[in-house]
Amino acid sequence: MPPLHALHRPILKLIGLLAAALSVLLINVTAAYAMVLEMQLTVAPQDRARLETSMAEIHDFFEQQPGFVRAELSEAPGGGYHLEEEWSSLMSYQEAIQQPAFKELVDAVPGSSNWRAESLMN
Repeated sequence: MPPLHALHRPILKLIGLLAAALSVLLINVTAAYAMVLEMQLTVAPQDRARLETSMAEIHDFFEQQPGFVRAELSEAPGGGYHLEEEWSSLMSYQEAIQQPAFKELVDAVPGSSNWRAESLMN
């Protein structure tokens, strides 16, 4: 496992690359190398049900991946959503989002044409 400071560069790049459909509020890599990803998602009112369905499908996929700990999608004030995911390591997250099945699922997320998870970690 790389030293904790070596993980900061991809995390800072992640923050810089997110588009309007998805904005990162906090990424916390703990000393134990666990990663918590918190996001604020905003979608058009007519896309709310599709977003909820898409995120449920992504989280079902993540539950089958090594290193996935938990995920929670909740409504946020102002009509958006708060998403929190926890992984045992940044590497586990990176491996999961590189899989073709994940890429297919993320294409169904409203606003996904504005971002790509794999570009977030480069």
